[in-house]
Amino acid sequence: MVNIIFIVICAGLWRLGGWDKAKWSGYRDILIPILLGLWYAVTLKWWMFLAVGGPANIIRLGYGSWDPEHDDKPSFLAKITHDREGSLIRAIYGFLTSFMIGIAPAVYTGHYFKFALYVLGNTLLEFGLNKLKARDIISESLNGAGRASVILWLK
Repeated sequence: MVNIIFIVICAGLWRLGGWDKAKWSGYRDILIPILLGLWYAVTLKWWMFLAVGGPANIIRLGYGSWDPEHDDKPSFLAKITHDREGSLIRAIYGFLTSFMIGIAPAVYTGHYFKFALYVLGNTLLEFGLNKLKARDIISESLNGAGRASVILWLK
């Protein structure tokens, strides 16, 4: 039950971090890596906080689509992919962020297959939700829950 509550909290924070009415983007960029790091510190080893908290800040990478006519500051991934639809960008983002969030616990626990499924699942989730043009409240909440779902395979 605690796992589910934690995942729901992360889903909400992910949504808040991308919401244009929120005054602070750190809900996603700062709080989720800290919370996941604390989770690992409590459930695995204290030093996992350091192994996850820093690398998980890759969440700051950004994942807006390429639109040079209307956006003078495209995201890093948009600059290198020139993906106007954004699905490829979202897939890359899903892969990179879930990889960085889960790699330390995967190495520590030896759950490499579960880790691969976690990364693949988050990659496909980002790609699919973008292809389906899901509303932000749905896609961002599911993406936050997807990243936090890493805690389910740590046992």
